[in-house]
Amino acid sequence: IRIEIANTGNVHASDIEVILCEYDADDMMAEIRKNDNMCDEDSIVMRQIIGALDKPDDSQDERVIELYMLYPVTAGSKNVYVVVDPGNTIVEANEGDNVVRISQELGSSNPFLDVAGEVVGKVALPSMIVLLTFSLFGVLYLVGRGRRAAVKDRIAEQSSLMSVLGDEADN
Repeated sequence: IRIEIANTGNVHASDIEVILCEYDADDMMAEIRKNDNMCDEDSIVMRQIIGALDKPDDSQDERVIELYMLYPVTAGSKNVYVVVDPGNTIVEANEGDNVVRISQELGSSNPFLDVAGEVVGKVALPSMIVLLTFSLFGVLYLVGRGRRAAVKDRIAEQSSLMSVLGDEADN
């Protein structure tokens, strides 16, 4: 998501926090504004902090920066909001322009791969644990079989030596 943030004031702004919030409900803008531009912690999908944004000089009306945030697309219809300065920690003349709803439709360029990746991600770890456990038992079996064969060979060798030594003692 491409975000443009503008400083139209006469003061340098630093440590500007930008968050993306995702809600199932249709209009959460009033709720977000009522909570000092704070989203519920479980609805925040991305968070980024901008180090500083200078005040505009005399030749400019505003100082604008462009920011790109990755939005992890999930299946279904969601409402996504961009919130700049959650908690209103930066003093501004107009605090009402810090929340914007993303109106354009967000989607993936290849939804099949997204679903496949999500399924593989959920199945891969347990599958790998089971596979590695069976592999470990396989290695344990092969090592045990090899050692057992070595012990049997050693016993057979000692038995044959005992029989040869026993034959010499009888003579």
